[in-house]
Amino acid sequence: MNSILPSRIEAVPTPRMADERTLRMCFSERDAVAASVALSGLTYREIAARMGVSKSLVDLLIRGHRTLTKKRTIPFCHATGTLLVQQYREMERALNEARGRVKEHERIAAIVAPTQKLWSAAA
Repeated sequence: MNSILPSRIEAVPTPRMADERTLRMCFSERDAVAASVALSGLTYREIAARMGVSKSLVDLLIRGHRTLTKKRTIPFCHATGTLLVQQYREMERALNEARGRVKEHERIAAIVAPTQKLWSAAA
C-alpha cells in the first residue's frame, strides 16, 4: 500500500533523553531547540509536518524569535525524537529552586499573603 507521506515522516521514533553533557551545554531553551533539531537529522519541513505546523514556525523557533508553548512542546519532542527541551526546562526549574528563585505567581502570592491573612481575620 503506497502512502502519501514519505516513510521518513511516518517513522516517528519515541523521543529519547539526551546525554547529560549535551543538556549542560545548553545555555538557553533556544540552544535546546536548535540542538534537538540537529540531533533529529530532519529538515525544518519534516519537523513541521510531524508537528502539524508551518516550516516558517519551526524556523522562528530555532532562531529564537518564537518560543515553544506548553501545547507544542510534546509534539516538538516527538517530531525531533529527543526530550532535550523538556530536560532543559526541568534543569532550569531545579536550578531556580536551588537559587531560591520562584515563579512570578508564587512571588506575588507571597507578597499578598500577609494582607490576605489580615483581611480574612477581620472578616
